[in-house]
Amino acid sequence: MAFGCQAYTDTKHNFDQDKTAYFKNVMMYPDRVKRGDDGAYNGCGASSFPKMFTSLTDTVTGIKTSCNNHDLCYENCDETQSTCDIEFREVGYSICNDMHDTGAQHTSCKLAVKAMYELLKQFGSAAYDQEAKDKRCNTK
Repeated sequence: MAFGCQAYTDTKHNFDQDKTAYFKNVMMYPDRVKRGDDGAYNGCGASSFPKMFTSLTDTVTGIKTSCNNHDLCYENCDETQSTCDIEFREVGYSICNDMHDTGAQHTSCKLAVKAMYELLKQFGSAAYDQEAKDKRCNTK
């Protein structure tokens, strides 16, 4: 008998389970904005992007929370770029799961997160290194 546990399927609020759910790994990521971490965040997009672009990206993707956390992660001296980028992807996927049960919107949301994650892996090092430099972190 489990206390206070519920198993979930891909469909939201489907509590009609006949099997116990086993989780191999559960990752918990901090909400750096709510926690009050030091630093600046601007939603989804580089700080050099026009606000109109970041506002549009935030609205289209719906993952502004993940983007803001990612900005603050880059400013944290104890985090690597890879750790921040993976956290962005996983939190983004979680937001997609919360916003959409299944279907085209769910798939589109996850594809947008994956595309943004791949862009971060390819082009995020300049932003990460600049933040590290600004905070006088040792990145090597």
